[in-house]
Amino acid sequence: MQCTTAAAAGVTGQVRILVDGPQRGDPVTAGTLFDRTAAVTDDFTGRFGSLAKVEIQAMVTGGTGLVYAQPLMRFGTQS
Repeated sequence: MQCTTAAAAGVTGQVRILVDGPQRGDPVTAGTLFDRTAAVTDDFTGRFGSLAKVEIQAMVTGGTGLVYAQPLMRFGTQS
């Protein structure tokens, strides 16, 4: 998953992504690219054909205003 992130002028923040509940990697500081490549599950046989719930969470850590996250890319492979 890749996301561009940004924050309003004078605002600091973080962005994180959760897949089926658990957080995927460490959060990034708003204004940097969120780029995480990892398998969603180790149980591909059991999960094949099922949906995954993806949550993008952005949080203001300083200042007053907004933090933004825009998904750019998700990809998967199948063999």
